Amino acid sequence: MLWIDSDLHKRCADKAWLRARHCEDASPNRQLPAIAGVDRSIDLRLRRRDPCFENRLVPLLGDSGDIMVAKTPSVGPAFCSNSVLRKATRRLGQLFDDVIEPSGLKATQHGLLAHIKMLNAPTIKELADNLVMDLSALGHTLKPLERDGYVALVRDERDRRAKRVTLTRIGEAKLEEMTKLWRTAQVRFEAAFGQRKAEKLRKALSLLASEDFSEAFLTATKVRRPDRGA
Repeated sequence: MLWIDSDLHKRCADKAWLRARHCEDASPNRQLPAIAGVDRSIDLRLRRRDPCFENRLVPLLGDSGDIMVAKTPSVGPAFCSNSVLRKATRRLGQLFDDVIEPSGLKATQHGLLAHIKMLNAPTIKELADNLVMDLSALGHTLKPLERDGYVALVRDERDRRAKRVTLTRIGEAKLEEMTKLWRTAQVRFEAAFGQRKAEKLRKALSLLASEDFSEAFLTATKVRRPDRGA
């Protein structure tokens, strides 16, 4: 496995060669296969064992032997996983909202009603935990749905201090109406993105939303690189 500084990935688009930045400890140049069908060889200066580049090395050769320059964390928003995910969420939310608009509600509200039904009258805390939301944000989101008669907050029979969220008959009807529109949006998404890719994406995002990932994130102390001998 060969490695290259990730900041050089932008130069792949318009150059057939890559040269690592100046480093006194850089190893001699090595000849590598061409990039994406380009016949010219690549003049590459590899760096190894330099601590200042510990978290900036990325795999260069894929399983097929083709040149692959992956992106690693940098300071720009395009390299921030959180920023890119939020941007994609906003775009997808806009597209789903456009399809669901005839219902008078938004895609996020459809998701909320669907979760309430799936969880079968959860407590507010149970719903917040399932949606990965804090209680105040969830309360703010529920208010218009409660005001319009789609949901109701009732006391828990076993714990009078807790409240449960239930769908009213109007809410059940609205959820059914919205689900028909949602299916149209979902079909369009999978047609545009690809069904298998969509399944993999949902699995990856479910992992990111899990407690297991949260614990792994909080206990991660440094970036681990793949085994170079792999």
